[in-house]
Amino acid sequence: MRIVITDCDHDAFDEERAVVEASGDELIIANATDPAALIANARGADALVVQYASITAEILDALPQVKVVSRYGVGVYSVDIPAATARGVAVCNVPDYGTEAVSDHAIALALNAAREVARLDRGLRDGRVDFPGVRPMHLIGGRAFGILGLGLIGSATARKAAGLGFEVICHDIAAGDASEFRGYPHVSLPELLSRSQVISIHTPLTDLTRHLIDADALASMRSDAIVVNTARGPIVRHSRPRRGSAERPDPRRGPRRHRD
Repeated sequence: MRIVITDCDHDAFDEERAVVEASGDELIIANATDPAALIANARGADALVVQYASITAEILDALPQVKVVSRYGVGVYSVDIPAATARGVAVCNVPDYGTEAVSDHAIALALNAAREVARLDRGLRDGRVDFPGVRPMHLIGGRAFGILGLGLIGSATARKAAGLGFEVICHDIAAGDASEFRGYPHVSLPELLSRSQVISIHTPLTDLTRHLIDADALASMRSDAIVVNTARGPIVRHSRPRRGSAERPDPRRGPRRHRD
């Protein structure tokens, strides 16, 4: 088999080489996300391993020998799944990729925002100690930490948040109407948005979750809410509504700060 790594920002590929060479196959390491360059690099490939490149129907048509596309990571949002299915191409991912690293980062961002670490650091570097400017600085104990999506990364984040003293609640579409899910209280999405002082997003990017956190969702949150998005950017709608739009959130009701 000819296996092509279309693009990847890893420093080394020793493990990939070892696996491929042990099976007697050929490994090609390219570095292209541009469709034309990707196709040129992957001519004759039986399998593609991708990180950031988009694998579209057009690319699959140009590479008819491809039998499998595998992503470095959990999400397969960059692969046209219906197009792959129609062409008999298997699509794979790495389900436990980044579980601890991403959950660590989500907790770090939440604590940074709650305790204003970055702002205080910038002030000190500029010769200022501006405690009034960063108030209120919140304690952790008893604050509601809402997990949106309780998969592997969401569950790891929930475990770490609970260990720090947060009150963890969650919402996951897989839980249905259950009052508990994977060991944590399960609430409706509106309740999670209205109760949580921290909302940590861990859902995949799908048609259901794109712009799930929009102007109405932001307006329904507490005034002291912190939003941490370590999932996919488009889950949160970043574009500002046009002047006079009914979608504009009331600044008196929306979250005090929004982290992405």
